[in-house]
Amino acid sequence: MPIGLLVVAAGAATYHGGQATAPLRGLLTVVCCYYLVVGVRRTQTESWRAIGILALAGVAAAATTAFSQVTNETPTGFCRTGLLTDIACDAGGDGILIRATGTFSNPNLLAAFLVLLLPFALLAAVCVDERTVRTAIVVLVVIGYGALLTTFSRAGYVAAAAGLLVLGGAYWLSPRLAGRAQRRLFAALGAVALFAAAPVRPRPSSRRR
Repeated sequence: MPIGLLVVAAGAATYHGGQATAPLRGLLTVVCCYYLVVGVRRTQTESWRAIGILALAGVAAAATTAFSQVTNETPTGFCRTGLLTDIACDAGGDGILIRATGTFSNPNLLAAFLVLLLPFALLAAVCVDERTVRTAIVVLVVIGYGALLTTFSRAGYVAAAAGLLVLGGAYWLSPRLAGRAQRRLFAALGAVALFAAAPVRPRPSSRRR
């Protein structure tokens, strides 16, 4: 019912307000994908493996694009001074941070995408038994959480921290991840937490264009 009300409200706002239909089509696409995933999960008991791998592929694409923007100092049109204040990217002064957008139109969408899909991407680590492949998957997930930091999204940081706590508790209670595999996962999550706690060094103004 909430999804139906959302679609009806979006349709009414679009047509009565004379707005472009592209956002409405995007919403309908997301709703259809949601029902497709739910239907597959309910009919195919082992489909969680495929969902984990697909989530990992999406996270890898968005995260690597975000890191490319940061390392190449690609202008995205979104900047902040610290974590509290939005600022025009062409404003003068030091301490301006470029917010990565990845494959999305703004950094908040990238943050929401990563927060939602990273736990599913980590499911791919339990889909494989080979240690090297599992390590590579965990590394990609860590890169994804690192890309989340480049969005400088306050809500994204809070949601990711809460998600890591829930995810850590779930894996701690799971008997399938006992022993060294469990320790490796928690070591990776701990590394992400330490990296998140590290201070962010602003980009020097002399290099801003």
